[in-house]
Order: sequence, then C-alpha cells, then structure tokens
Amino acid sequence: MSFNLSERAKVVAEIARKAGAIAQQHRRQGLEIDNKGVQDFVTQADRAVESLISEQLLAHYPQEGIFGEEHKPRTSDLGTWVIDPIDGTTNYIKGMDYWCVSIAFVFDNEILLGCVYAPDKDALYLAVKDQGVTLNGKRLEPLAAVPAHKAIMGIGRSSRSEFSGYIAAIEFLHQQDMDYRRFGSAALTLAQVASAEVDGYYEAHLNSWDACAGWLIAAEAGAICTQFLVDGALEKGNRTLVSNSTIFDQLDDNFA
Repeated sequence: MSFNLSERAKVVAEIARKAGAIAQQHRRQGLEIDNKGVQDFVTQADRAVESLISEQLLAHYPQEGIFGEEHKPRTSDLGTWVIDPIDGTTNYIKGMDYWCVSIAFVFDNEILLGCVYAPDKDALYLAVKDQGVTLNGKRLEPLAAVPAHKAIMGIGRSSRSEFSGYIAAIEFLHQQDMDYRRFGSAALTLAQVASAEVDGYYEAHLNSWDACAGWLIAAEAGAICTQFLVDGALEKGNRTLVSNSTIFDQLDDNFA
C-alpha cells in the first residue's frame, strides 16, 4: 500500500502543536489527577488531548486504526496511529518542561512516520521513514561518533521491569565511564538522540505509544536501534535500545 507520507507529516505536525497547546491550557487551569498505579498518573488533560488527536486523525484518515494509552484500541489493516497524548505526565503535573506529545503511524509492523512535540520547549521532531528527520523544520545532520567516555545515555524504568536490571545497567555505564540521565519521558529522550542532546536511550520495557515515534526519529538520524515492533510489541511493548554506532554493540551485549 502506498501512502503520501510527506502530506501526512504536515497534518500530524499541525495536530501535535494543537494537542500541546491544549495540554498547556489544561495545566494553567488546574488538573484533576488519578492514579493508575505506583508513580503512574493520568489527568483529564491526558484524556482530552488523546481525544483531540484521535478525532483529528480520524477526520483525515477515517478508515485507519488508533492505538493510544488512554483509550480502547481501534485496529485496522489499513494502518494504525500510535498515540501518547502526554509522555512524561509526572513532569507535566509538576510544572517541568520535559514532557511531550508523541504520534506515530504504523503499517504492517513498520513505523513509517513519527512526531514528537515538546510544547514547553517548542521543539517539534518529525521523521518519515527513509527521508530523515527535522527539528522545527530544519533537517538534522546524521549522528557523529561519540566514544563511551564522552557519551551521555538516557535511561528509564517502570514497574514492568526488574529493578535489579536497572541497577545493573547503571553499574555497567559507570564502569564504561559513560554518564547517564533519567529524564522521565522516553519519547522525548529518544527524539533527543536525533539532535545529539543525548547519545542513546535504554529501557528494559517500553509500551509502543512511548517508543514508536521516538524510535523512528532516532533511527532516521542514523542511530542504531534494536528492533521494536516484533513479537506483538504494538500491544505488549518491548525492550528498547538506541544509540550512536560507536557504543551500540557494547550496550546491546550488556543490557538484558
């Protein structure tokens, strides 16, 4: 099946900016916060933003599927939009600027389009498969080689993975003289691999709505990435590792 991905990228970028503005508006007006689990929050803004994104995507592409964090999935053989309305909800709630809107388009287990928009930073990353990646409309250069002792890794963890594995990953990074940060938004950190603000990202388990858009953005900038959409990962999630080529192999060999 053939898609006009360049046209879709324009549509998605506009939707992402609208979604980010609505999220900011909700935060200014005050938030109702619910707990989904330990340190796992959802607000009325998450639900409102996902509804807006879904409605606008279906207005343009009514036969396609929607797979989002806060709504029941709607599947389609014609392609699926994978949405995280606010990735980094805790940061968002606390008034930090490190959160984002994440939208990806998947067809036949392949990520064809990825958009990550960080409203408080006004940073919009947009990637189309085999066409590179832009940041606020400016094409990003391919990633440079960065050795381990100069690299900074983004790292994440949730209750879906063992804490012991997280500690082992940090210990390995320390042994390699590799610095690390836990920012609290996987999608945005993955996207920042493309702009070389970090040199890689690792998490033992990510849901597809956290991973898909940022994964493609990093890949289109030249990052080496473990395969994500395999073994039912759209529904179940998967391990995620991306980095520049200099450090990927040693990370992949030592991160379970």
